[in-house]
Amino acid sequence: GGREGGGGRGGGGKNGGKNGGGGGNNDVSDKYPDNIPPLRLHPVDPRLPYMSIEMSPSLLPAAIAAMARTPGMKDLRGALVSARVTRWGTGAVWPHCALRESLGQAGELETETAALVAEHNIIGADDFS
Repeated sequence: GGREGGGGRGGGGKNGGKNGGGGGNNDVSDKYPDNIPPLRLHPVDPRLPYMSIEMSPSLLPAAIAAMARTPGMKDLRGALVSARVTRWGTGAVWPHCALRESLGQAGELETETAALVAEHNIIGADDFS
């Protein structure tokens, strides 16, 4: 697939993906909003480019922000998330996206099922559990 660690699918239509965490070091400082370093999304769909995650506290769900604050972002790495593209400037290499929710850890049956349901907009998916 188009993410670290191989297989599986992401939610949120074609904008689902696996969070690859921040770059460089794991130093969290005052220059980051809400003490969360920049994050990059690795879309599951290999046709899509990496995406920069909007770090505004108003756009980052509280549960995901809490996961991002763990040392080394270990709770967030490998998570399948639902995201949507918010902007893509003409001079930007990567689009920016806002995370909607975490579906769980990649590779887990419930997470992968939730990702497929979200990706294909299946209505009444609760009937299949």
